[in-house]
Amino acid sequence: MLRYRFASIAFLLWGIIFQATSLFGQVEYLGSYAPMGNPKDVVVIGGNAFIAQFDYGLEIVDVSDPTEPMFVGRCDTPGRALGVFVLGNYAYVADYDSGLQIIDVTNLSSPVLVGSYNTPGTAEAVFVANNYAYVADGLFGLIIINVSTPSNPTWVGTWDTFGYATGISVSGQYAYVADFERGLVVINVSDPANPVYAGGYNTSGNSDEICLSGNYALLADRDQGVQIISIANPTAPALVGNYDTPGVAYDVAASQNYAYVADYFSLQVIDISNPAAPAFSDSFSLGSFASSVFVEGNNVFITNIDWLYILRFVADGIDDNHASRQPDRFFLSQNYPNPFNSMTIAEYSLAERSHVTIEIVDILGNVVRRLVDETKPAGSHRVAWDGTDRFGAPASSGIYFYHLGAGDLTAYKKMVLIR
Repeated sequence: MLRYRFASIAFLLWGIIFQATSLFGQVEYLGSYAPMGNPKDVVVIGGNAFIAQFDYGLEIVDVSDPTEPMFVGRCDTPGRALGVFVLGNYAYVADYDSGLQIIDVTNLSSPVLVGSYNTPGTAEAVFVANNYAYVADGLFGLIIINVSTPSNPTWVGTWDTFGYATGISVSGQYAYVADFERGLVVINVSDPANPVYAGGYNTSGNSDEICLSGNYALLADRDQGVQIISIANPTAPALVGNYDTPGVAYDVAASQNYAYVADYFSLQVIDISNPAAPAFSDSFSLGSFASSVFVEGNNVFITNIDWLYILRFVADGIDDNHASRQPDRFFLSQNYPNPFNSMTIAEYSLAERSHVTIEIVDILGNVVRRLVDETKPAGSHRVAWDGTDRFGAPASSGIYFYHLGAGDLTAYKKMVLIR
């Protein structure tokens, strides 16, 4: 497992090299965390990430400093945790063949399982509103559960979507279900005990997850990318736009004018300011299958089969933390990760167009490898080292320095390679 995770993060860093060289203004890496299990879903509330992690239930991680996420607490569930929703002092887990599990997270370091309801199908996702939990329950469609008493959840109503319900979102009197076989199914839940079909739109792919953005429903539609459907009239949903992502769209989140897609081996950021003509904005490569994505402010939390990655997406070069992201000085960052095993990355900025050299030097002053020797434009750039020398042989464990030269300016930093 450890070897695989090193390979996974190496793939991630390899992907960074081939992103646009603009560090500020698009996607940048902040930090990462390896949960105990296989993360399937993530929600971030109040500086804490709540992760549904398949065979290991719910794990809570402090992400208030996204560069150094830290373990807080964990609560196992009897089934396989696929989805999570957090409201107040409770986390609601869609636990596949064990239905809905309710966990008291008042004490984040010691979460406690307090209630459960074993749905008839396979709980894939959950959304909670107004004391009701709405569960996408696979072959059994939508299951509605009264959770006003978390220790004693009770069945209220159900609606068969006639496919395989995988995702759920609720707004007002309507539940919007992503159905793997039937696309978008809209159900009127104004009377939770008697849900009624309202409308639907059968997409061209296989819908996995759904999020709502204003009058639009965005569906992660597997090999058909992201479908943008108008729900201005919930009884007559209409396809407005589509963006065919390069991979397989498993999950989608939306914030302001952007959609964030967990797309097979990458994060895809799509400009949806014009829903009829969604356009590519940026992407970020991951080491393995992306399973879920959540957005809070400028930070993007995305999981694959082993890791939670924390990224930042900044539109138009401006974010909440920086008044201007246009580099106006010569700068070399500390590499990350550090220490490292298989690959590491460093970021640098140039105030003006310069001829750049970047060399790896050992503690005796010998040049191990030259990574860059070319003219670069003003702006921010990234470079990666895979821990090999100029002959392609693995460098030995130890302390190294990376030296940046640009015109008359120089800078260097220390890093540690561990084999």
